Amino acid sequence: MTKTNKFFLLLSLCASVLHYSCSDEKPEIIEKIEAAASENARAAEAADAADTRPESKADKLVEAQLAAYNQRDLEAFLLPFSDSVRVYTGRKLDYEGKDNMRKGYAEWFGGLDTLHCKIVKRISAGNTVIDYERYTFKKKGGEANTAETIAMYKIRNDKIQEITFIRPQWDY
Repeated sequence: MTKTNKFFLLLSLCASVLHYSCSDEKPEIIEKIEAAASENARAAEAADAADTRPESKADKLVEAQLAAYNQRDLEAFLLPFSDSVRVYTGRKLDYEGKDNMRKGYAEWFGGLDTLHCKIVKRISAGNTVIDYERYTFKKKGGEANTAETIAMYKIRNDKIQEITFIRPQWDY
């Protein structure tokens, strides 16, 4: 079939769809197209529901630090990180090294009455885990706050080597 013939066939099909979209009558081809679209939608939903790939080592490391973060257990939180971890906000290096991380998170955990981080969405592939996180916290003597961030974790040698935070809102 030539490109011209394909074009006119498609044009004819579109004209039929337009004609019958204003009518209760549906030609057989329209019913077949609707049935195929419905079947494709069901197949896509089933594929999403069946995504049961096992949790990777990278996922487990990120999940371990998250659980410790929510408990504000500083030493357990630091365990999955390399001694030379690098932490970025966007492209800016905030600090390097587990000792600097310890100081920053000791201050953060110590200054809060409550803290909880929830993963809204996780994407992982190979040695990279990207979390869309929503966390709530209440500073001592302050009001409760909710913030969102995107955290990208890079894993090497079974340790988190790098985190990059992208903070769409930072208004508190």
